[in-house]
Amino acid sequence: MSLRGSRLAVVVLLVAAALPRAASAPDMLPPAAPSPLGLALGLGLPLPGVPLEDADQGRRPSCEEARLKCAYRTGCGRALQMYIVGCSALHHGPPGHCPEACQQALIALTSTDEGKDLMTCQCADDLCEETKRRVEVCRPSVLRATRNESVVSCRVAQWICGADALCSTALEYYHRYCRRMFRGQKCTARCKNSISILRRQDKAAKLDSCWCDGKEEYDCPAIRSNMAQLCFHQAPPRTYAPPDPLPGDVETNELLPKQQSKGGAARARLGAPLLLLVLAAALAAAS
Repeated sequence: MSLRGSRLAVVVLLVAAALPRAASAPDMLPPAAPSPLGLALGLGLPLPGVPLEDADQGRRPSCEEARLKCAYRTGCGRALQMYIVGCSALHHGPPGHCPEACQQALIALTSTDEGKDLMTCQCADDLCEETKRRVEVCRPSVLRATRNESVVSCRVAQWICGADALCSTALEYYHRYCRRMFRGQKCTARCKNSISILRRQDKAAKLDSCWCDGKEEYDCPAIRSNMAQLCFHQAPPRTYAPPDPLPGDVETNELLPKQQSKGGAARARLGAPLLLLVLAAALAAAS
C-alpha cells in the first residue's frame, strides 16, 4: 500500500472512532429532563437508561423502580405529589389514623397503572417496611372507594380523573368550554361535546355518580343542576348523603357504597397490601 493510501486509511479510522456509537433501542433511552416533581423528591437525575418496561416481567419491581416510573408519568406524578402532601401526617403522626387528605391521595394514586405497581413492589429497607405498615390503616377505605360500585365525593372523583392523562385533558376541555353552563346561562355545542368526550373516559366514570360534600372550590350542586337542566333537559340529580363512619375507620365519610360488599369477594382484594412505602424516603429527604 502506498504512503498516501496508508494515510487515507488512518484518517478513515480516526473519523470512524470519533463518530458517536448509535445505541440500540433496547440498550439505551435518551436521558429525560428532570421534572419539577423529581427535583422536589430529590430525584433530579434522569431515569436509568434501561427502560422499566423491558425489565424482567416475572418479578415484582423494586419500590424504587415503581416510584421513579410513577414520578415521571404526568398523571401518576401528580397523584404522587398529592400523596406526599396529604399523607405526611400519616408518617409522623400516631399510628392507626388515616387522614382524609391521605385517603383521597391514595385513591387517586392507586387508580393509575403506575400507582398500582406501588401496591406490589418489593421493599429494600426497614424504612420502606415501616411505611407499608403505617399505610395499612388506609387500605379498607381506599379499596372501597376504588370498587366500581362505590360512590365517592366529587372531589375524589375529580382527583381520580386528574391522575389519568387522557381523562385530565378531557376535564380541562370541559372546564374551558362549559363556563357559560357553570354560570347557569347556556350549554353550548362545544360544552356538550366536551361532556361527551369526558364521559367516554374510563377514569371519569365516578364523576357521573359523585356527591357534593360542600368542600369543593366551586358550587358543586349548582353545576350539577345546570348540567342536567341546560345540557340534557332533565331534573337535577338526586343528592347523596355521606354514610355513617364504619366501626374502626377514621374519617371515612368520603365513601358511599351503592351496596354492601359480599364478604369474601371484597376481602380477596385485600391480599395486595398498599406498599406505598418508598415514598417515606422522599418525605425524609424533603424534611
